[in-house]
Amino acid sequence: MKLTPIKRAAAIAGGSLLFFLLGRFAVVPSPVPRVNLCVQYGLLGFWAVLFGPVVGGLAGLLGHILIDLTYGELCWSWIIATFVFGALAGELAAITRIDPTALEREDLIRFSLIQIAKLNPHVFTTSPFTDTTNSA
Repeated sequence: MKLTPIKRAAAIAGGSLLFFLLGRFAVVPSPVPRVNLCVQYGLLGFWAVLFGPVVGGLAGLLGHILIDLTYGELCWSWIIATFVFGALAGELAAITRIDPTALEREDLIRFSLIQIAKLNPHVFTTSPFTDTTNSA
């Protein structure tokens, strides 16, 4: 989908706002201490498929910065990981030729498998080593 600069800016702002609202106010606790289920990443992947890697990356970047600002401390390693996730999710949609107007079950399964294979290495390799927040 070809986006005009105004539509792209609106998509970035809307995605950032939705990412922030879900990340700040729709947090699902888990039985593991200090671990929550983050539903905003599902929205970010969907947003990136709809609007492309630039919008997905910037929406994740800005939305994550807003979430961290409300907690009082920026964690740049996870902010960058969110940016990479949004950008790669949009790029993977283009590579796998997923048409967001006609999604089928096979498309969703294929996209999810590629997403797990491509995106998890960043989370498990880069982020833990660059995370400067207090873990206690």
